[in-house]
Amino acid sequence: MVINNNKKNYAFIFPGQGSQKIGMLNDYLADDLTKELIDEANEALGYDLLNLCQHGPIEKLTLTENAQPAILAVSYIAYRLFSKLYSDIKPSYLAGHSLGEYTAFLAGGSFSFGDALRIVKLRGKYMQESVPNGVGAMGALLGVDKDKALTLCQQAAEGEVLLPANYNCPGQIVVSGHKGALMRLKKIAKLIILPVSVPFHSPLIDDVEDKMRKVLDNYEIKDSKIGVINNIKNQLIFKREDVKKSLLKQIVAPVLWQSGIEHMINNGVVDFIEFGHSKVLVNMLKKTNSAVRGTTFCGLNIKYDF
Repeated sequence: MVINNNKKNYAFIFPGQGSQKIGMLNDYLADDLTKELIDEANEALGYDLLNLCQHGPIEKLTLTENAQPAILAVSYIAYRLFSKLYSDIKPSYLAGHSLGEYTAFLAGGSFSFGDALRIVKLRGKYMQESVPNGVGAMGALLGVDKDKALTLCQQAAEGEVLLPANYNCPGQIVVSGHKGALMRLKKIAKLIILPVSVPFHSPLIDDVEDKMRKVLDNYEIKDSKIGVINNIKNQLIFKREDVKKSLLKQIVAPVLWQSGIEHMINNGVVDFIEFGHSKVLVNMLKKTNSAVRGTTFCGLNIKYDF
């Protein structure tokens, strides 16, 4: 493995829900640290995380209350292995896409690993329960800017909820709301329906915020040792009281991912490292700014040049 020792500004980024797949721990199992962290995760969650990630079935892994702790665990394991192998590379910023914001604060030291898993398991459970099956949906709206996306949502809503939920990158805005409204939008715009049943980041799940406030009150939250660019306002978060506020408000608020990436680039970041087996954030980065470099740390047997 080759390490570039020239001083650079790095940002470490963590994916959200939707990046799960069977075998997602394959490329990390050779290291004893992975086994230690899986044991810790099993104790926190009360089930065999390794079996779920490696064997599923996919229908079980995709359930929101299972997918969220699984993705957080895999991303955090990747981050810990990276930190062990490349101890001289330190980030200027952390950021996470939706659920990934929890992983970012975990990497910053705001939570223990076990507590983070317990919290996101409940987050997923409450989100899954918040809207009856078949009522909500999400879709990726392609080839439009944010003003056009909002106009199209208003046209298709017809009294139902339909709003932009994730501003991911140029030409990709995810919308969320009632399934009927999404089906109407599909008739007037280029829309890819996403395989999720929960309308994340929409007013349809606003009851989850109150439930999660009570959950977070029961856990110790510390200041983040590294600044986290949050989803809701692209603010640089350190203080524990701001960590809690950010994680609560992001449940319903849209994810401002593209502008968060641009904020970090404007503040000198030249290298982004994504943690986990997925390359979804690196792919969005390329569409946002092709001049910066994105790398996914997704296994132990790959040669990286940082």
